[in-house]
Amino acid sequence: MAETVENVAEAVDKAIDQIADHLPKEAKLRKVIHIVEDVAEKTAKNAHILGDVIDKLQEIEETVAKSVVESLREQAINNSQESKEDEK
Repeated sequence: MAETVENVAEAVDKAIDQIADHLPKEAKLRKVIHIVEDVAEKTAKNAHILGDVIDKLQEIEETVAKSVVESLREQAINNSQESKEDEK
């Protein structure tokens, strides 16, 4: 999702650049377009940062899941060994 937002914002930024080049420098529409361009650039930047955060959270999630699985496996082994010792 963040990647899509980033791509759209970048496309808007490029389109605005092309439109602004054809407008008179003092045109009100050109000023509005530059405001929209700034918003698009900030949106693209924030979407990129958000994508990086999501990637990092996914890495953390995988690490925690592996740790939990390993811990549960070790507990199961220990419980199994204790049960065998109790049977003796």
